Amino acid sequence: MDIASLRKHRFYNMAIFDLVGTLIIAFIVHTILWVYPLEMKNKEKRTYAQYFISLLLIFITSFGIGVIFHRIFKIQSALSGYLGLNDMPTRK
Repeated sequence: MDIASLRKHRFYNMAIFDLVGTLIIAFIVHTILWVYPLEMKNKEKRTYAQYFISLLLIFITSFGIGVIFHRIFKIQSALSGYLGLNDMPTRK
């Protein structure tokens, strides 16, 4: 099993393999930031809603960083195409 066969399964023309990898990295970064906050005295007052919202924001931010890196290295991606940053044709 090679990387091309892992990337052939798609969701809105984006590889599920890449989306899961992004989610795992975002979850690791979020966990580190959640367990070791920079300046917070009352960690016990945080709620589950704050936990999921911060995880979602880190996940969305990682997509933004991915779009920036794809743009820098001139790689056409489906998300950049949906955002109008390249002329990659979308599947229907």
